[in-house]
Amino acid sequence: MDAEQLKNMRERYEAQIRHAEEMIAYIDEYRFVIRDIDDTRPDQELIDEQKQLHLRLISNYSTYLAALEKRYGA
Repeated sequence: MDAEQLKNMRERYEAQIRHAEEMIAYIDEYRFVIRDIDDTRPDQELIDEQKQLHLRLISNYSTYLAALEKRYGA
């Protein structure tokens, strides 16, 4: 992997992390819920589920970044 590809991957992973962090903040601020029309679960349960999804994304992309750093010393 050349330096340009490494830079692009790092930027993409960092952007994904920022996006997930922004979505968590948005969910918290506006109590934003996405649900199927037949989903009867309480809003808070859906909010918690969506926040956990974004926290997992942050964790995964952070792991990817750490692996890039370790492998390529970027």
